[in-house]
Amino acid sequence: MQKILDDKPRLLMILGNTLKAFDPLEFAVKLDKMMRTDDFLILDGEIFNQTETIAGYDNPINREFAFGPLSSVGLSEPEDGILNIDTDLDNRQPGLYRIRKQFHVARYLRILLARETVLLPSNTNIEMSWSYKYDRDALIGLITSSGMQLIAEHASTDKKFITLLLKK
Repeated sequence: MQKILDDKPRLLMILGNTLKAFDPLEFAVKLDKMMRTDDFLILDGEIFNQTETIAGYDNPINREFAFGPLSSVGLSEPEDGILNIDTDLDNRQPGLYRIRKQFHVARYLRILLARETVLLPSNTNIEMSWSYKYDRDALIGLITSSGMQLIAEHASTDKKFITLLLKK
């Protein structure tokens, strides 16, 4: 009797530093539910470096990209406020860092958002998306905490990223 295709091991890939967009503590649990015994996972992540990581986000091209949602509702810098890009620790686990984007409102603003008027008082902070970064041990610890086994690890030439091969 032939095996059904669904019984064969699968290869799941989370590439392009996509993991950064998910809460890392919740992601491993969700991933564990998706993966079956004998499935493989290829995952990459950015290794945090205070100077180089923030420079990758706080530069003219990325600032313009990050400001896109704000400009779409008519906001501009510096008249309406300032976009701040910074890092902090996620204290839930050592080796876990966030790149945080916040827009600090400089003056009272009235914007139209999804056909609703939104009032933004001066000195309000609009919290925007976070992006997670890791030290090597934290990334491996997070992903193996769900029971996956690390099969292989490859660091990029510049040591800024690692790619992991794991098996459930």
